[in-house]
Amino acid sequence: MRLVEAIVDVGSEVDVETVGTRVAAASARLTGARTAILRLGSGSSAGAGSGSGSSAARTFRHGVGTEDARRLLAGPELTAAREEVAETGEAVHRPGLLALPLPAGGPDGAEEAGSTNGTGSTDGTSTGVLYLLNRRDTSFSPDDEVAVTILGTAAVTALHNAERYETERRRRRWLRSTSELTYQLLGELDRHDAVELLVTRLREVSGADFGALLLLDPSTPGTVILESAHGEGIEGTSGGRAPLRGLTAQVVSSGQSVVSDDIRSVPGYNPPPAWHAALANVGLAMLTPLAAEGEVLGVLFAGWQQGSDSERLTATDVALVEMFANQAALALRQQRAQEERVERGVLEDRDRIAADLHERVIRLLFDVSAKLHLVAGLRDRPDVGSRVERAIGDLDAATREVRGAIFALTEPPPGTQSLHADLLAAIDRARERFGLVPRLVVHGPLESVPPKVRAELVAAARSAFDRIEEAGPPRRLQVEVHAGHDEVRLRVTWSAVDEPPGGLAYEQTATDWRAPLGVREER
Repeated sequence: MRLVEAIVDVGSEVDVETVGTRVAAASARLTGARTAILRLGSGSSAGAGSGSGSSAARTFRHGVGTEDARRLLAGPELTAAREEVAETGEAVHRPGLLALPLPAGGPDGAEEAGSTNGTGSTDGTSTGVLYLLNRRDTSFSPDDEVAVTILGTAAVTALHNAERYETERRRRRWLRSTSELTYQLLGELDRHDAVELLVTRLREVSGADFGALLLLDPSTPGTVILESAHGEGIEGTSGGRAPLRGLTAQVVSSGQSVVSDDIRSVPGYNPPPAWHAALANVGLAMLTPLAAEGEVLGVLFAGWQQGSDSERLTATDVALVEMFANQAALALRQQRAQEERVERGVLEDRDRIAADLHERVIRLLFDVSAKLHLVAGLRDRPDVGSRVERAIGDLDAATREVRGAIFALTEPPPGTQSLHADLLAAIDRARERFGLVPRLVVHGPLESVPPKVRAELVAAARSAFDRIEEAGPPRRLQVEVHAGHDEVRLRVTWSAVDEPPGGLAYEQTATDWRAPLGVREER
């Protein structure tokens, strides 16, 4: 009667943890054992590669704590019994110990290929062992073995069904998380919140102790950005950088996942330096590429501490994680493209504003300044002259401020020297030298000029100023630069009389310098 009740009790649940715990408890009650440990899974190491499943063992216990159960399983007595069961396929009787193999297969005789939680394998051999220890009165009898074997047969079916239910439940959670993530990434969520959501959902659904996203940085080849890192000991590393090497580089180059239940033993395992201490006890781990249309954007990392209740990963789970990562990669790529479109629009507006300042505002200021200079030469009253001089000074100050704004708008990428800055510095020195403000006219993308040609262009401008000084003091001075796709041209013109340059009879050319494709040419 107790056996029937135990079978009904075990078969009424669809949760693997509950079923396994009830099997251990019912076996102890049927045999009078003080301790029962049910170990499922062979614990063999999964290989590295896409879709590799982990067969990390799951342990259910009755009458013993987690640490004591782990110690007993690793001890010589249970280790020897386990090896004998694996070799003979028969129960092992020893004083105070009964070790029985669970019958292989579920209702259809075999567990799904790649499963980590099943009680049978595809070749019909057992992958589960039940250990009964410390019977209260005498040693375990043949009747005990028969009763537990019958219970074990029912337990196999119950565990098989529970695992199918658990697998389907996990699959639905992955699909739901993938759908939610895609919706959020394609909505108004900013990039930082998007990657945080990605790693958070990865850990929630998989039960991983560690989760992280490492993104490639196109501007710095050979490095990855630790975009988001969750888990004890790695939280503070988000936003840092690490070299692209080892398994991460392998995943990026191959586009294939790496999965192992002992990741530290896999050749090439070399996590970011800031993670070494935190991952010292990691067992199962997977690195999955974020790939979209053949382009790998980064690597998604998940890791489990050894002995974690969630340290299991089936082949189905690997495929679902890869689907999750690929969908996230598509959404991230679309988000990045949107950011690039916005940035291009901002840059185009910035270039247009800078061009307008060059072509209109600076020209207007120069024209007004030139007219005031003419008026200043005709002054008769001292007070009028002083007012004109103050107005000229104010215009010069305004011109310098506008030039500063132009320089800010056309500032080159960090780490490069600005040609605008060099030209403005040369013109400021000419202003101090000649006592007038030279006019600067720029056509085209000046900052696209190669560094070598930039130095030659500035040197040519300074040489032109030297020649002008030798010829006599100028009253008007203009520096004009044309930056084209295949040629850079510098033209410096001046006039010794009070008239604006621009093709008038008194205009003289100090230099007409060209540099096609970086080769200097001057005439």
